[in-house]
Amino acid sequence: MREFTLALMSVADERWFASGTATIIGPRLAITAKHVVEDYEERFGRCSVLAANVLEGGTVGALWYVSGCYSSPFTDIALLFLSPVKGSEKAQNYDWVVCPMMNLAPPQVGSGVWGFGYADSEIDHLSSENEEQSSPIIRIKWSDRPSITAGTVIEVYDERRDFIKMPFPGFQINARFDGGMSGGPVFNENGELCGIIRSDYPLFEEGDRYASFVASLWPLMGLQLDIPIQGNESKDPYLLADLANAKYIRTLNLNKVAIERNKDGSVNRVGFRNESTR
Repeated sequence: MREFTLALMSVADERWFASGTATIIGPRLAITAKHVVEDYEERFGRCSVLAANVLEGGTVGALWYVSGCYSSPFTDIALLFLSPVKGSEKAQNYDWVVCPMMNLAPPQVGSGVWGFGYADSEIDHLSSENEEQSSPIIRIKWSDRPSITAGTVIEVYDERRDFIKMPFPGFQINARFDGGMSGGPVFNENGELCGIIRSDYPLFEEGDRYASFVASLWPLMGLQLDIPIQGNESKDPYLLADLANAKYIRTLNLNKVAIERNKDGSVNRVGFRNESTR
């Protein structure tokens, strides 16, 4: 789990902040909750975003720069383009073999789901020093609490839950989400990635049931990109759905995603034919 999930952090002028989780979906591509990135920008303005995953049974880590961020207008999900940090040998030599299958269909009401995220992450900047003409060595202390949560799907929202808190497709579950888990993966009963952790409502009274919300994946297929990736070095814009069709990312139920375009080629609407999915 910790190999294809990323703990996120931001830095600006030696001020560090750790919060949020991302999920690798293909070579150099990961997704997180859009509001995680917006929170970084609100705190720091312009900043650098880094991501780390843990490999080889927890014995080593790989460190990445987020060199590109593409926010979807159709959901609270952003696509991150990853570049290895100089000096992170494990990132530079990463083989991208562990990527989850994305099921674009929302899970059925009453079915079980489970999620993962890095709760209560903290990061302290210890020191920075130069060694001759090389880049500065930065030492940080980073701690987190990898958390797994499980629950049942209570309701599925084909268009939106409301116009303020969740104005996009998703579903509600009765599992607990802790701070920092936003952007983490949610899996269905078959172990397929089916959503991204969005938010939850706090419990007001003892005995209340958790009410947590997950962003569905299918609206993300209408995201327009211009990333030059292996096998698609063209600078012309394309959709994430095109990468799914090319098997660059692994998806199920892509044929049920309907994308409507404007005359200029931009995406006007993304829909999902869900009559046989629930």
